[in-house]
Amino acid sequence: ILRYADTVLAVGEAGRKDLVNIGLESKRVKNYIYSVNHKLFKPLDKKVCRERLKLPLGRFITLFVGRFVAQKGIKILTESVKYVHPDILFIFVGEGPDEKYIREVSVDFKNVLLCGSAPNNELVYYYSAADCFGWGSVDGDIIGKVCIESLLCGLPVIAPNRVELFGVTKKISPSTLPEGVG
Repeated sequence: ILRYADTVLAVGEAGRKDLVNIGLESKRVKNYIYSVNHKLFKPLDKKVCRERLKLPLGRFITLFVGRFVAQKGIKILTESVKYVHPDILFIFVGEGPDEKYIREVSVDFKNVLLCGSAPNNELVYYYSAADCFGWGSVDGDIIGKVCIESLLCGLPVIAPNRVELFGVTKKISPSTLPEGVG
């Protein structure tokens, strides 16, 4: 099907190379650049956003937004709950097959809040209410749309030094992270 397309969009250079390696013409395979609404995603008042979402005003909040799957680093972030001060609140917005795992962790750790999915235009309130963004789907040249949205809202991004992609765990070098992510 793809060989009949004028242009094929790939997420990241690794994806582009994969498509070329299966026989697509290199000049027809382009990297997809995420489109983010810069008018919507901007810093809002933290207190107002926390009140709107019924979140505590005096706690440090780490936010995850995305699909609840290993490729997004959900288990790495969830495991970190065990090693931080219990006053740090971890909020998970999204859904997916690993939702049951997060729910199980939330039974043992009262600082885990599972919010379910939220429409894209509501995410600005979560980003603005949080103190940092926990981002786990790091793969060299790919920066997630949720990471861009959180940065636009003035939210610092924390990325792990290892990531699990398709069942394989690998170490990440700080030099491979996109600019602005640490």
